[in-house]
Order: sequence, then C-alpha cells, then structure tokens
Amino acid sequence: MIIDVHSHLFTKGLSELLGQRILDEHNYFDRFDTDEGRIEHRRFRDTIAHKNFSLDVRIDDLDRMGIDMQLVSPTPGQVLYWCDADVAEQAARLENDNVAESVARHGDRFFGICVLPLSDMDLALRELDRAVGELGMKGILINTAVAEMELSDPHLEPLWNRAEELDLPFLLHPHLGFPKGDRLCHYYMINITGNPFEETLALTHLVMGGVLERHPKLKICIVHGGGYLPAHFGRLDQGYKINVRPDSRRHITKPPSEYLKQVYYDTVLFDPDEITILVDRFGADHVLMATDYPHDLGLDDPLGFIDSVPNLSAAQKAAINGGNAQKLFKLG
Repeated sequence: MIIDVHSHLFTKGLSELLGQRILDEHNYFDRFDTDEGRIEHRRFRDTIAHKNFSLDVRIDDLDRMGIDMQLVSPTPGQVLYWCDADVAEQAARLENDNVAESVARHGDRFFGICVLPLSDMDLALRELDRAVGELGMKGILINTAVAEMELSDPHLEPLWNRAEELDLPFLLHPHLGFPKGDRLCHYYMINITGNPFEETLALTHLVMGGVLERHPKLKICIVHGGGYLPAHFGRLDQGYKINVRPDSRRHITKPPSEYLKQVYYDTVLFDPDEITILVDRFGADHVLMATDYPHDLGLDDPLGFIDSVPNLSAAQKAAINGGNAQKLFKLG
C-alpha cells in the first residue's frame, strides 16, 4: 500500500468565528512578505482552493501519483491555539468533524487525524477522546509551538501521557511560516527558510527539554524532513558535553542525537541526498513518504523522488512508501 502522510483540509465556517484575525494577525506568509509576494501567493492559493476544501476532487491526482491512501489533517493555519479557550474548542470540533465527514466519503482512500484546543488541557483531552472514540481519528496534528508556548512546556505533559497511553502518533507541522519573520520578507523565505527553522526549533525543544526522554514511547512524525536539525545535530551533541555547557544536559541523559532516533521524518525535501541522510542516521523504518499536497512546495511525483534516492533497497523503498505509515497509524 502506498501512503502519503502529509496533506491538509481547510474548514469552512471559521471565518464566522474570527473574521479577518487569522489573515491579519496569524498568517505569517502574508504578514512577512512583499506586496509582489502576497499577490503571487494569493493567486496560487486561488488555483488550488477547490483541492484544499474538498477530498472529492483529489482522487484523480492520487491515482496519477500512484497513492493508495492519504493522511488528511486540518490545515495548520486554522489551528487556533491563540484564541480564547471556548472559541478554540469550537474551532477544533468544526475542523475534526469536517475531516471525519470528508474522510468517511472515501474511506478506502483517506484517513484523518485531529487537532486539539491545547491552551486548555481539560478541553483538549476531552476533544481527543471524542475525536478518537467517536470520529475514529488515527492521530493528532500539533503545531511547532502552542501559541507562545514551546513544546517542552510542562503544560503539555498530560497530552504526551495520554498519547502514549493510546499509542497515538503526532504529525508535527509549522503554523504558517516563522512567527518572527521580519528578516524573511523577501524571496518567499517565510516559507522556504522559515518553516524548516520552525521545525528545527520545535524538535530541539522536544529533545533538549526532555520530552522524548520522559516519553520514550511517544511517536512523532515531523514534516519536511525535520527541518535543518537531522543534518546538523553535531552542535547539540557538542553542547551536551559536560565541559562545554552543563545546562544543555539538564533534562537529558544521552547525547541529543540519540533522541532523534525516536522521531519519524517525512520525505518532503527535494534533494535525494537529504533522504540518504535520514535513512543513514535514523533508519529507513523512520522515514515516511509524503507530498504536502496540493501546495507549491510539495512533491508532485513522490514515488519517482524515492526511486531517485541512491542505494535504497526494494525493502527500504517499500517501507518508506507505505509500510512504515501503515504500522504507525495502524491502517489494517
């Protein structure tokens, strides 16, 4: 089975809850861009709007790409951690219902994961129980930070505990660009450079903050190959050495690179050599094929891309292209 673990679905109705606030305050792609870039981005967004709001129109594209099943999550830009808790709960319920209803129409081609109103943990865990128990969700989408809160914050400990208990995987994804992107306004850097930077920060907090030490059974798949960290973790390991920075080992008992082996990485990269790095350092069993469909920085020929990676065995390709996702998300 060929499985894509990275696509999103927009939910109609959130504008009634928040009006323009998402666009004006929290869409960093628009906020940190040039006028020319905003025009181009909105033009592209308009061309794919029908694919963002409906799964019904995706089937032909999945067939063309050779994909049997696609993971569908709410779009990260509609994850409203920064709202009042009651509004965030309403939004999460709307998004999760939308994903569940859309997936149910094509149950042999799609499966869904949920979002949670994480500013209020009681509400979040209640919605998690509903999403898994009633809606049949297979995992959780979490952004690279929860509003201003890093993923190593103690507030999130009940979530990590519950996910371990339920054996539910996370898809870890940036919001909409880097939230402090004043230096990234040109050349579409807010996405091209900003998103991998966000992923690098989030993964570093999970490692250095001890989340992966305290929760060794936690299953996290990070998008875009994990940002810059998988190719550049030597500095973390150097900082871990006791004679360099003792504070870098306050929450962990092993070199940081050891915890990166617990993480799963998707293949939305673009250079085959970067896939080789992931496979060599973390194993082919921790790499999952993905497209980021239908966006401009996605993979339109994901299987051809994996075929272009040198020295992968047939068994490794089969695992990356679907076997790993089938196990991780328990897909029959």
